[in-house]
Amino acid sequence: DTCRIATDTVTPRCRSSSFSSGHKDFVPEMISGAAQADVAILVVSAGTGEFEAGFDRDGQTREHAVLVRSLGVRQLLVVVNKLDLAQWSRFRFDEIRQKLLPFLKKIGFKERDIRFVPCSGLAGQNVVAKDGIDEGLRAWYQGPTVAEAIRDFQDADRVLDFPVRVGMFDMYKSGSSVMVGGRIEAGTLRRGYKIIAMPSAAVATVKGITLRGAPVQVCGAGAQVELQLGDLDDPSVLTPGTVLCDPEKPVRVVMRFRVQLLTFDLRVPLVSGSDITLYTYTASEPATVSKLRALLDPATGEVVQRKPRCVGKYSTAIVDVTISRPVCLELYRQVRSLGRVALRDRGTTIAAGTVVGVPRSPFDE
Repeated sequence: DTCRIATDTVTPRCRSSSFSSGHKDFVPEMISGAAQADVAILVVSAGTGEFEAGFDRDGQTREHAVLVRSLGVRQLLVVVNKLDLAQWSRFRFDEIRQKLLPFLKKIGFKERDIRFVPCSGLAGQNVVAKDGIDEGLRAWYQGPTVAEAIRDFQDADRVLDFPVRVGMFDMYKSGSSVMVGGRIEAGTLRRGYKIIAMPSAAVATVKGITLRGAPVQVCGAGAQVELQLGDLDDPSVLTPGTVLCDPEKPVRVVMRFRVQLLTFDLRVPLVSGSDITLYTYTASEPATVSKLRALLDPATGEVVQRKPRCVGKYSTAIVDVTISRPVCLELYRQVRSLGRVALRDRGTTIAAGTVVGVPRSPFDE
C-alpha cells in the first residue's frame, strides 16, 4: 500500500528510517514519515527528462526536500538512480548535482551534510557492494555505495534531560490493552510509568515497551517503540497529533503561537489573515496567519522591518499563527522535533519554521 509509512531499522548507527511514496497525493503521509526520521534519502532519476520533471516548480523532488528539512532532518543522501540509462555519464551526474545543491542549501541544508551517490537500483550497481561495478562508472567514481553512505550518517542528538515526550503515529486494540506505535522524542520511558495523552488529558499506564520486536524495561529519546497501555478509559481519544508525556510536566497545548518562518516559492505573499494548513509533527489543522511581527535578515537574524504588510518569497519572518483546535507544541530550543512546523496552501508547502513563542506553562517556573 503506497500511502502507508513503513518504518525499519537500517543499521545499528542509524536507528530508524521511514519510507513513503513520492506521489503528491501522499504528501501528508510523507510528512508523518519525515517526522519520525533522523536522516533522509532522496532518490532522483537520471533518466532523460525524469529528473527535470521532479525538479520543476511543482515537482515532488522540491516538495519532499523542503518537507524533510522543515521537519528537522539535517543529513541528506541524494541517490542518483538509473544512471545506467545515461551510460554512466559523469556529465549527467554532475548536472543533477549542480542543479540540486544550490536549492538544497537555500532551503536550509548545509553542504557538509549532503552527499550524492550514483547507482542503478534495477541492476544492483553501486547499491551494496563495489564488486562487479560497471567500468563506465568505475572510470570516474571512487566514492561509497549507497549502503556505505547510509552507514556513514552521523548519530542524531537526543534530548534525554527533559520530561518524557512520545509522539504517537499508530494505535490499535489487542484484547483489553491498547497498543500505540510512536517515537520517544525526549526523556526516558519506563515500564509501569503513568503517562498523560495530550491534548485529551487521558491518563494511562505503560504496561509494556517493545523495541525492535523485543520487550524492554526502559527506553530513551530517539527510539521507535510500541507501547502497551492499560487503564485507559476511552482509547478513541488517541488521535493523530497525540503526544504521550509526563503527567506532572506535560507538553504545551496551544491554539496560538509565534513562529520564525522561512518562506519558499510563494505564488502570493503572506499577509495578516492568510489561511493555511498547519503541519506540526503528526497533526494537521486549518490555521490563520494572525499577525506579521517582523522581517529578519536571513544571515544575521536581526530585525530589518517591524510590522510588515506582507512576507514575500524566500523571506525570513516572525509571525503569529492561530488555529481553531488545540495542538501539542514545544519551543524549538527545548525539543526540536516538537518545535517545527510546515505551512501548506493548495497542495504546496509554502513555508517552514521553528516555534519561538508559546503561552507560559507551570514547567517554565
